[in-house]
Amino acid sequence: MNTLALKTELTHLTMNRQAFGTTPEEVLNRLRRSIKANAMPLGPFLRMRCTNKRKIGRDIQTAQYVLLYDKQSLLIKLTYFLPRNRWEISACSFI
Repeated sequence: MNTLALKTELTHLTMNRQAFGTTPEEVLNRLRRSIKANAMPLGPFLRMRCTNKRKIGRDIQTAQYVLLYDKQSLLIKLTYFLPRNRWEISACSFI
């Protein structure tokens, strides 16, 4: 499967203002809804799994999730900034 068009669309979705939230699950659920609304050919959503969480000092936390779809899997990295009081998508890639 050629993923260049999918990567471009996914990058656009993650840069959208809706890619922020107060919990990682809120951010990921918004991303899932956006992917579904854009009819990206990933197949049906199967499940979501947290693969890593870290706390870096007092002000920053990171989390890494894998979103499993029927045809593709996405690795989503999130970062929490205490001064902004929100989680943001920092990176995404196909795995």
